[in-house]
Amino acid sequence: MVTMAIKAEHKKLTPGSKQLTKQWEKRNTVGKDRVEELRALYEELGFEVKVEEYQHESEAGEKCNECFAVSKGNYFVIYTRKK
Repeated sequence: MVTMAIKAEHKKLTPGSKQLTKQWEKRNTVGKDRVEELRALYEELGFEVKVEEYQHESEAGEKCNECFAVSKGNYFVIYTRKK
């Protein structure tokens, strides 16, 4: 199951966390069916990749957050940084 593998593999990145401010860039928010494909693509392009389950984000807008809340566990945020 994608969700369990992702959670076990990565530490939590939050907007204020030290990890995220160390040159991590938010790339996109994707459904769980595309996570592994995009992770492989970014790694092939030479990036280190972190994946987190989507959490409520103020910049996403209320309508987006409503949809993501209903589909909890089905959306993930991909962060990258240069190796």
